[in-house]
Amino acid sequence: MKKIGFFLMVMAIATALILRQKSLIELRDSNARLRQQLDSKASVAHEPVPETQSTNSLSQSSSADQDEISQLRQQIPLLQLKLEKISNEVAALTQPVVPAIPSQPENPGVTNEETNQMVLDYMQSESTAHAGSLASALKEYLKNHGELPPDLSQLDTLTDPELRDEINQRFELMRSGTIPEADRPYTYIAREKEPTPLADGNCMRIYITADGGEHIFSGIGGMTAADWEAREHFEAASTKMRLRKEQLQAQP
Repeated sequence: MKKIGFFLMVMAIATALILRQKSLIELRDSNARLRQQLDSKASVAHEPVPETQSTNSLSQSSSADQDEISQLRQQIPLLQLKLEKISNEVAALTQPVVPAIPSQPENPGVTNEETNQMVLDYMQSESTAHAGSLASALKEYLKNHGELPPDLSQLDTLTDPELRDEINQRFELMRSGTIPEADRPYTYIAREKEPTPLADGNCMRIYITADGGEHIFSGIGGMTAADWEAREHFEAASTKMRLRKEQLQAQP
């Protein structure tokens, strides 16, 4: 849950930064155009006028140009103030922010030893054993067919009918079709249909990636489908960044 809050805050800051940066660029462009108009009008006002032009025409043209130049001059300070304000806001958004993330609620009636035993029991449960079988079958199916099945009932690499029925009851596919090999380590393709609640009020849920990996996510009671989706996106992005960093470090 902590990671979900941090992920949402990062996304909000990034969105605000993009919008502010766009406004900053637009104001700079507008300011530049006004200065160009001002310079152009000032240049026209000082150009020599042919002697054949009447005095009245010269006077009217010069007066109109001067009025427009005056109006443009009045707009420049306002634009500069807006530009400075947005520049300050953009600078503030780029500063590192340490969010205040609430901690998970603790159950005073459950000790740390009991919590550890709950996690151990879950990792040795039937769900975890079934997840291993499903991960191997999906990885083999993807290798043989080049894509995932449309649903688990068509997973021909899972040959035990009884095991297939139990897995269908407990797990679900998250996507189907082809998955680029480079994306498989951080692409979640299957998960438990529902998280498993623990006695301390928390819960756990098993996920499977396209490379055959098994991952257990912990959460707190009351997490919605949107909360789990945000957690999935965060974990995928984190794994992708970690793998990219390892690749860069491995380069000579």
